[in-house]
Amino acid sequence: MVGVFEFDSDDQASYQAEAGATIASTETVTVEYGTDKAHRTLQVVECGDVPSDELRPFLQWLVSHLSYVYIPAARGAQSYRAPLFAQLVSGAIRKTRRSSTRLASLQTFHEDASAELEGLEEEFAEHLRNYLPDVQSVEFELEEPSLLDFLSVKRVQIDDGARTGLDQKGDGFKSLFELALLQFVAEQRRSSKLLFGIEEPESHLHPTSIYDVKATLRDLSVDSQVVITTHSPILIQRDSVRSNIVIDRAGGDGFSCRARQASTLSQIRRSLGIRPQDNLATASVVVVVEGTTEETALPPLLSAQTHSLEGHLRDGTVRVLGAGGASNVPSVLRALVRDASSCVVLLDSDDEGLAARERILRDGLVGKSDVFCIPPRDGCAETEFEDMFEPSVYFDDVVEACGITATVDHFNDARKLSGSKETRVAKWSVVLKILLEEHGLSWAQCKDEAKAALARAVSREAAAVVGKGIPLLGSMSSKVAAYLAE
Repeated sequence: MVGVFEFDSDDQASYQAEAGATIASTETVTVEYGTDKAHRTLQVVECGDVPSDELRPFLQWLVSHLSYVYIPAARGAQSYRAPLFAQLVSGAIRKTRRSSTRLASLQTFHEDASAELEGLEEEFAEHLRNYLPDVQSVEFELEEPSLLDFLSVKRVQIDDGARTGLDQKGDGFKSLFELALLQFVAEQRRSSKLLFGIEEPESHLHPTSIYDVKATLRDLSVDSQVVITTHSPILIQRDSVRSNIVIDRAGGDGFSCRARQASTLSQIRRSLGIRPQDNLATASVVVVVEGTTEETALPPLLSAQTHSLEGHLRDGTVRVLGAGGASNVPSVLRALVRDASSCVVLLDSDDEGLAARERILRDGLVGKSDVFCIPPRDGCAETEFEDMFEPSVYFDDVVEACGITATVDHFNDARKLSGSKETRVAKWSVVLKILLEEHGLSWAQCKDEAKAALARAVSREAAAVVGKGIPLLGSMSSKVAAYLAE
């Protein structure tokens, strides 16, 4: 494997101090991963940019400053946790008094044993010639001693009301333990360079738990290099498509594979075997919104904004999908992400919408540029979808649906009354609630009719609304068109 290593000023100063030489900010390094004890050592075999006389000290310095933690896909009780436990133990060894003295004793013991073994080599070679006459000599090479060969975590006991071994806990408990251990090791070793190689982090996990794993991996990647293999569309890098490496079969005779950077989500879908007709929403691009008002009004608005989207919205290639409230949007996205759908999100800029946005981005469900929020209005701390439109567009339809007699001036008066210390004007639903209460009606009684009437009116006047210029619609339609272009 060939990789590019980046070295910051601290790395360069460390190399200067230890090796007495300078190092560039980036180096192309060839790395080999063994199959035995791969979690303990990382074999760096060459570096084309380092002078030959400096290569050996450079490789020794790099390996000594880089800890490789390998976690296989077949995760038994020990195979998954052993490399992490080894990292814990090695940290404890470094803090242990007289550890260097004990290591020196191990080295002496290793040398004495090697000397004794050399005396047996010729004796065994002579014996072996009775069976294999052509044998000239035999050499036995002992492994270099390590305290980790003598010290390992045998068992973990946890008291959570019942003191039992970790292996006797439930699968959910074990999964959370492993996540916590992974984060703890990274935190304890923050001063060193950690490289995590994790095969199929989603193995043996409930689908909802994979999102916890994804959040953990994102946290780890802030300070450490994290490389994973996965068959789960949930774990793909949506906000950096080229960070995904697709492994597929190469042509020709026999079996061979090729690795290449993904350039589009479509390539990743094909690699994962996801067919468009299997998509939960039967669409190539899904615009997830909070409710039925946006679900009704947004398609004609997007069509009027970008005429090329009209046919896609009509045939279902692009679909606007209401989640039934801001709090439900993350759950809907999770279902869509499992099918590697291209998703765009529109949320209100109120407490519920902003909380949903935080959850979506924290869990990495979509990229930051895929989440849109209703823009603010002058003097209005919170805004919602209905606030984007002038009352003259929809007000007659709304009052008729609610069964009251009122004008736009009455609505504007209610806006003035909706102010508080924090904001001069409240969001649309609060303003309409005030107006309805003045007419003896409750917001709960008229809410659905009022929003449905606004959606119908905006849909009918979509061309005129877009003609006045709403930057949000331009940005959203461009994002949808870009995904379609894939």
